Amino acid sequence: MPSSRFGSAVFVLLLTAVSLGCAMSSGGQDSGKKSSLHKNIVIQINQFHVRPEVAKVPAEGNSISWTNWSDSLAMIVFPAEVAQAFTCDEVRPNFVVNGPHLESITAIGDNEDLVTPCPLKPGTYDYQVYLFESPGDRYNPELKSKGQIVVLEPEPEPVAPDAESTPDAPTAPASES
Repeated sequence: MPSSRFGSAVFVLLLTAVSLGCAMSSGGQDSGKKSSLHKNIVIQINQFHVRPEVAKVPAEGNSISWTNWSDSLAMIVFPAEVAQAFTCDEVRPNFVVNGPHLESITAIGDNEDLVTPCPLKPGTYDYQVYLFESPGDRYNPELKSKGQIVVLEPEPEPVAPDAESTPDAPTAPASES
């Protein structure tokens, strides 16, 4: 049965290669490198939650998009003052200020997207996703999910030390003759 032994040998070889590859990876631990944030992030609306619940983006050029994968209609709801946190003056066509809320248009289920009109300024923004079955239930949702967007301040550029302000290296005392 040479083919059986050959198949087993190939399987063991592949298993060893995968094990070594996993052992050499960082496994999600900090390897000393800065993790880069994505400027554009997609938040998935599901039946009972949003993923990720906390979305972190950089201040420069960020864009947040929600995609509705639930079977329901969905609406994103922020406090109205979040409208001033956008870098643009107008939040339409996907959002509108309605009394105490900044509301999105209705996102039909099965993968319809809503996108922020422009980047958000640095800060933390809580929101809710309302899920409902018919447009008449928009303000009486069957389910509410909470989410949060964190827009991080840009990191300051590292400053090179000034040559004049660098202390001189210690010198050895002069020897007496």
